[in-house]
Amino acid sequence: KNRFCSTCSWQDTLKWADKIKDQMMSLPHRHVVFTLPHQLNGLIKANGKELLSILLRTSADTFKDWMGHKYNLKPGIISVLHTFGETKEYHVHTHMIVSWGGIENQSKKLSQIKGEYVDYDFLKNKFRCKFEDELIAMFDNGTLEHGFSDRIEFMRFIRRINKNRWVLHLEPPMKIPKQVIRYIGRYSKRACLSEYKITRIKGENISFRYKDYKTKDINNKPIERELELNYRDFFPRLLQHVPIPYFRLVRYYSMYSNRADIPPEYKYDEST
Repeated sequence: KNRFCSTCSWQDTLKWADKIKDQMMSLPHRHVVFTLPHQLNGLIKANGKELLSILLRTSADTFKDWMGHKYNLKPGIISVLHTFGETKEYHVHTHMIVSWGGIENQSKKLSQIKGEYVDYDFLKNKFRCKFEDELIAMFDNGTLEHGFSDRIEFMRFIRRINKNRWVLHLEPPMKIPKQVIRYIGRYSKRACLSEYKITRIKGENISFRYKDYKTKDINNKPIERELELNYRDFFPRLLQHVPIPYFRLVRYYSMYSNRADIPPEYKYDEST
């Protein structure tokens, strides 16, 4: 029954997907990924719950504020936290399901956004500013665990991580919520390494398969590779992703924070 169990987590994902699809708005939805710079990994590990919660909240607020200002809509957002990449290194990011439309603030009508365009640079900067504002506030009020000698050194660190653009990725809108849930389901609630990906255990070494997204085949799909690690490296790499006790990995924002507020006629009906 542990969330880190690959079998239990997959069964939990199926139950969650079946339940949540009927509570989503009948709109296209987009898969969105926000990724934190790796330079922040040390601070995140030292301030787990606080900074991971800030990541989930500020990434959702970025889209909520932008859609409210640009389209006068309240979207539905489901966020899923991940701390791992394909090779199970520490790689902190959030997968989000964002309704591509929402309920209009004044008329309360369901409205779909036309087209796929977003200003990537604007959204990246908005997310970065929101996250950093809360990070700096934690430093100033003394609640941030860190190794900086003073505020000057801390702000120099902030300026260094701002030299590179923060990463935002959006998939094209998917029309049917059931398709979206099936797609995002593989990212939610599951353990970071499925048993079937372990290809060999020999002596002190363990090998597993992973997708190399930097190298694509002729069909533009990532090449699958194999990584072999000594067990002394394999287990610490794996166990750093054990979920924090009582930490909510899946969170709901805006219209999906209280799905009872969505009129029944606006919800997805699989039978229609």
